[in-house]
Amino acid sequence: MLKNIFITLLIISFSLVSSPPLSGGNTGKIIGKATSQDSGEPLIAANIYIVGTTLGAATDINGSYFINNVPPGTFTVRATMMGYKQVEMQNVKVSADLTTEVNFRLEEAVLEGEVITLVAERPLVAKDVTAKMAIVSGEDISERMPVTSVQDVLTTQAGFVESESGALHLRGGRSDEVAYYIDGVLVQNPLQGGLGTSIDVNMIQELSVLTGGFNAEYGDAMSGIINITTKEGASRFSGKIQYESPMLNSSPYHQPDWLLDTDIVKGLSEQQKVQYRDEVRYYESADDTIGKSQYQHVSVIDDPVGKDHILIPILGKFNGTISGPVAGINGLSFFASGVFSNEDSYLPWGFNLDRQLFGKLTFRISPTMKLAADVQNTWNYRQVYSHSYKYITPVTNDPQDQLNYNTRLLGSRGLRRTLTDRQTIAWTHTLNRATFYTINFQRLFRQATRDIPGKEVYYDPETGAMLDKTDYVKLTYISGAEGGFSGGDDRDWYRQKSTTYNLKFDLISQIHHNHQLKAGLDLKQYLLFRHAIRDPWPGAFRHRLEYYNRDPWEAAIYLQDKMEYDFMILNIGVRLDYAQANDTYWDDPGDIQQTVSIPNPDGSTTKIFQFNQRKPVPDRFQISPRIGLAHPVTERLVFHFAYGHFFQNPDYYHLFRNDRSLLNLEESDVIIGNPGLRPQRTVAFEVGGKLQVAADVAIDFTGFYKDIYDLTSTRYYSRQPYNYTIYVNEDYGRVKGFDITLIKKYSKFFSGNLNYTYSVAKGSGSDPLAGYYFREEEAHLRPKREFFLDFDRTHDFSANLDVRFPDKFGPNLTGFRPLSGVGMNVLFQIASGLPYTPSERGAISLEINSERKGWNSTLDIRIDKRITLMKTIDMIIYAKATNLLDRLNTLYIWSETGEPWNAGPYTYRSKDRQANPANVGTRRDIRLGAYIKF
Repeated sequence: MLKNIFITLLIISFSLVSSPPLSGGNTGKIIGKATSQDSGEPLIAANIYIVGTTLGAATDINGSYFINNVPPGTFTVRATMMGYKQVEMQNVKVSADLTTEVNFRLEEAVLEGEVITLVAERPLVAKDVTAKMAIVSGEDISERMPVTSVQDVLTTQAGFVESESGALHLRGGRSDEVAYYIDGVLVQNPLQGGLGTSIDVNMIQELSVLTGGFNAEYGDAMSGIINITTKEGASRFSGKIQYESPMLNSSPYHQPDWLLDTDIVKGLSEQQKVQYRDEVRYYESADDTIGKSQYQHVSVIDDPVGKDHILIPILGKFNGTISGPVAGINGLSFFASGVFSNEDSYLPWGFNLDRQLFGKLTFRISPTMKLAADVQNTWNYRQVYSHSYKYITPVTNDPQDQLNYNTRLLGSRGLRRTLTDRQTIAWTHTLNRATFYTINFQRLFRQATRDIPGKEVYYDPETGAMLDKTDYVKLTYISGAEGGFSGGDDRDWYRQKSTTYNLKFDLISQIHHNHQLKAGLDLKQYLLFRHAIRDPWPGAFRHRLEYYNRDPWEAAIYLQDKMEYDFMILNIGVRLDYAQANDTYWDDPGDIQQTVSIPNPDGSTTKIFQFNQRKPVPDRFQISPRIGLAHPVTERLVFHFAYGHFFQNPDYYHLFRNDRSLLNLEESDVIIGNPGLRPQRTVAFEVGGKLQVAADVAIDFTGFYKDIYDLTSTRYYSRQPYNYTIYVNEDYGRVKGFDITLIKKYSKFFSGNLNYTYSVAKGSGSDPLAGYYFREEEAHLRPKREFFLDFDRTHDFSANLDVRFPDKFGPNLTGFRPLSGVGMNVLFQIASGLPYTPSERGAISLEINSERKGWNSTLDIRIDKRITLMKTIDMIIYAKATNLLDRLNTLYIWSETGEPWNAGPYTYRSKDRQANPANVGTRRDIRLGAYIKF
């Protein structure tokens, strides 16, 4: 069956080569007309081309032209015709998936060689946008906004919600419902979802955000698409070298007894202040100290646990880029970027070490053939703060122990290491002026581990089961301190690897001036491995073993037609997705085990436990129709409508977790994967419009609604001989809301945008483990009605203002102009609180998510100045601050009070135990930096 499906897909795909074709989602198009300035008549056979490239076209009998396969960027477009002056249109901006219109009016030439130069103004209202879309340039991200990552950028866009854990949710969807594409190819973590690699912001040419409705060429997503186009080699040598300091102001959490400096404590008596010191106490007596944290902060530069992984013992961030042609080979260019970062956590301990390398070769073999290859490698070591490990005491009886208190604590927590390795080859072939195709092949390797350096966990290589031998020390609890440990090692140990092979074929053809057809084939093969042990020491109550190798695969084909008329732009397409887990499953998740009697030689019987028979997982198909409509009423007003069905496979972690080991059931309370999970589905529509209200101001309004079906959840089964919880398709969600965006393009020294989103997200479960938390199957059934989801944020507002002064601007102070080349970017965000379920000590939980946390807000700022060192060399110095006002933004709360550092009057926990600094967001962070561009 699999072979037949595969052959059928190939036949369908390659048959499209002889029929009208497709695109990879990372190029745009330029269209327009050439007319005579004197008569207004269309000019036939005028040459229109992009300067510095081989891309161009000739006008037809109507004076119309189009140029396909244009990469995102800013270009100069030139129009030439015998007997007419040449016209150059500078500053023509092209974005992925969009059409840019450039019209020319040519004047008859008196003298040969005359050139007229014009500067294009990008319209604020793009008439071919059929769904909500936001575009951010790489220059804005890396050189203007006070952000350091793609996630920082996304939080400023309408519809995104960042949960307390840092996960991103778009329009009420779960965090794994957003797909990330790099140069038109999906880059995803197949096991847990989300972006499959780290992204250096300096490698980004353009980032586009598609929310709600997106075309059939995009799959594996139910909430939205993040499409990243990377930079290519420049026509001349250029580059950038940058250093940014670490946090210059002192974090309050790096000081001993930091709670004594808070406003709530300063007015207390000395006797009352004792409760706020770095001590944990028995709840029976406030005077009995049973553990003490010295809170002596140790930088990763000085700590043996971290410094072994540091090549350059300097805190801060180094990055750079270099780009240009390859000498001696015509048409070959390169781009490379790198990041080297050593960061201490602002929390009492923890660190983040980051290394990234990206390289891209682009070979324009001929005007019709292009070959691109890129390599990306990322390496991340990090240690995440946990308040439960704060009171772990040093090992004093170890003669080899030369580490101080804090480094012993750091070592016990363990390291999380992530390595990714990505290679891509892209072939683009233009068959004629209307048709081209692309073939992309990508290999993405991702490895994640969590362990303690120098300590081994020994296990059976056949089953993965832990042996009695281990270097890990069992955790010991502190009496009276819920969740706190006085000694022992990290309780989580895992090894995880995934390799994704992705072959993608796309074809695009402008079969008519009004029709652009796209079609494509997408094949993915996964190689997945995971080995995890909970509590990796002998005698643990349960190890929750995970040990598997799997190789599922997926395929998809799509067909898309973009119809462009003066009165209407219509995107209509259909996508067929196919998935095969390549495994077996239980068709009834409530009946997976049995006890059988085995006869003995003496006539007696022995009862043994075994799993029931499993069946091959059936093929999964999904047809997803999608339509988007834009109606330009005037040059200043466009309405749009989008409707679509969207399909996404569950994260493979939920399919294969613990699904074969008998040892897990014997451990009790186990969670079992289900390879038979069906794909998740969303039906979404949106309607909106964009209005240009002034020469440099536009407003965008979009209302949206979506139903989400077959979400992954869990169900608890009370069975004999063992109880268990298994993943099932059981949850659903319903989201509605609207967003408003105000855009001010650069004029009169400033630009900016405002984003406001109102949203209501309800459903039966916020997380796949929701059913596990209701595992008393009959005593406490899961609610059948909807409630607010954990990531439902009613109000979300952001404002970004960018001020730029040109060279030689401002007063001249004896030859120095302080405002010349100065820029300032201000980012303000404010959002209503996320929901939580209140509780009372000794009572059952109240209504699910019936209360709200407090509002959060941040003010971030960046100020920079450009100094020209030489004709082609500039130095930019800057200062930036995040959370400038040092606001305490709530992340996690105590459900008794709804506050982050107060568990209520009836708690037995010490004040210091209640005041987990990770319960609030990052504090004020001030940094300086400089870079040289050449």
